[in-house]
Amino acid sequence: MRVIRTGEERTVFVFKNVVVKIPKFNGYSKFYGLWISILRGWQANRTEYIWSNFRDKPCLGLVKHSYLLSFIIVMKRYDMISKEEFDNVEFNFNHGGYEHKMDSIGKDEDGKYIIVDFG
Repeated sequence: MRVIRTGEERTVFVFKNVVVKIPKFNGYSKFYGLWISILRGWQANRTEYIWSNFRDKPCLGLVKHSYLLSFIIVMKRYDMISKEEFDNVEFNFNHGGYEHKMDSIGKDEDGKYIIVDFG
């Protein structure tokens, strides 16, 4: 298992076949900032859960399970893309809700590019 802590709103646990995303429990102030951080992470999870159910958007990663109203989501794990792919491939996703950065895009087993972070 690998833990990714670079996300601003969520902590991501990477396993062999799945990825688990939970809101981060940090904040700029002791009480208010903590709750804002948790709510933003939950909102990102909820967005991914809702959007992944629209299968007319095949470019979005698949949320396999949602627990506690998407407080915890389990997604299919996709392969990471290389820096060369990111720099040289033109991604024509028909979806505007993602940041165009390398760790937001993955590849499925067929080599198709998938948005893995769209919350």
